[in-house]
Amino acid sequence: MAASKGIAPTRPVDEQKAQLAKILPKKDALALQQDRLQELQDQLLERSLSIVDSSMRFADIDPTTTEPPQAWIDELGMDGAKVRLRVAQSAWAAAKDAPVGIKVASSVLVGILKAKATEKQGPRTLNVAVVHMTAPMPQFPEQEIEVGK
Repeated sequence: MAASKGIAPTRPVDEQKAQLAKILPKKDALALQQDRLQELQDQLLERSLSIVDSSMRFADIDPTTTEPPQAWIDELGMDGAKVRLRVAQSAWAAAKDAPVGIKVASSVLVGILKAKATEKQGPRTLNVAVVHMTAPMPQFPEQEIEVGK
């Protein structure tokens, strides 16, 4: 058998997972949610960066061309090159006629990059001095009151 040759016997996958679950700390729901949000943020960043990058390549093409350059085809394949060509051609449009998608992609890109930059700064320290001033009790004139008998 395999054990006699010095090789550890294989265990079922479920048993291995159960042992790992005992060893590794469990993530709470908040940590899992933060991981999922980070994945979504990374996907949005990648897509926005791709669109902005493609739009910035407008100078590599003639605005009237119908076929992508061979370098783009070699880099991205025919489908990816056609997508880059469409975005680059739309970047030749006037600002008022530019597709909203390019503006949204650049806004998302800037927003995510700013958010990541502020995350890296860490908490900001705010120095506040609290001063308690107690005012003296107001002085009222003394009055004599007669109590009826």
